[in-house]
Amino acid sequence: MIIDNIQNLPRYAGDNETLLLAYDFIMNYKKHPLACGRYELDGNRCFAFVQKYETVSPKKDYEAHERYLDLQYVVCGTEKMYWTSHGNLRCTVPMDTQKDIAFFAEKDGVAPCELTVQADEFAIFYPQEPHKPGCFTSAPEPVEKIVVKILIK
Repeated sequence: MIIDNIQNLPRYAGDNETLLLAYDFIMNYKKHPLACGRYELDGNRCFAFVQKYETVSPKKDYEAHERYLDLQYVVCGTEKMYWTSHGNLRCTVPMDTQKDIAFFAEKDGVAPCELTVQADEFAIFYPQEPHKPGCFTSAPEPVEKIVVKILIK
């Protein structure tokens, strides 16, 4: 997992072309916003979802993926994201290989890592890293976000 300001994303990308493609998409979006929806950056290897929603209670389940890295960039607003290891969770919905997603609930007594992600910040969750995005900090608030999915496996 990585969390940082979007300006620093190229440092993590190195010569990873798809991560640089994601960075370019985000930088272009900041100048020329697009409607909510899915945008193909490199077919199924790299695509983005532009989203607008209201943050929700952290009582929801975690999600995890097998093949795709999630780059979650907050355009405006603030949300909490949570991370913990698989050993702290129990599966509630098994892996849907078509959609590359499974859902998990915390076991009793787990203290997850809480991340407060604000406008112009991003978090990267690698495959097999359970995460719970879209949660409110103290009360529901509107958020605009881009989630870029990058094929790893």
